[in-house]
Amino acid sequence: MFIYEATITQEDDGHFVQFEDIGAAYAHGATLNEAMVAAAETLQLVLAEYLDTGLPLPEPVFRLSSDGAMRVAVAVDVGDEFIEQSKCVTASEAASRLGVSNARITHMLDSGVLQAVPYGKDRLVTLASINERLANPKKAGRPRKKLAQV
Repeated sequence: MFIYEATITQEDDGHFVQFEDIGAAYAHGATLNEAMVAAAETLQLVLAEYLDTGLPLPEPVFRLSSDGAMRVAVAVDVGDEFIEQSKCVTASEAASRLGVSNARITHMLDSGVLQAVPYGKDRLVTLASINERLANPKKAGRPRKKLAQV
């Protein structure tokens, strides 16, 4: 289990969560609960990347708040299975791999054809869902209409 401190600040459009010990790790949610869920998912993804690439993990530091921001500890588990399942790419990279437009990737994410994980205000597409789509491509065009039998 890994535990890192996060700073939560309220903004006009919700709550912003930042892990100061991990520079690029941040999350956002319309509600505090959504922000905390997104923060835990973001922390898992970032730590999985560190572990998968062999980079040393940042040392967590816990501080006292003097600026009025809420500080919380976020704990997550990151195992080998999670690391493999969480490998992700940007929507642009997913579009390139699947040979479709960025708009089509957005539609595929919204309809559940592809899986994504939140990363801040963006979504990253899982490699597992891209590989599944490549292994089981859909035929182009509209499905044929079945003729009514009389």
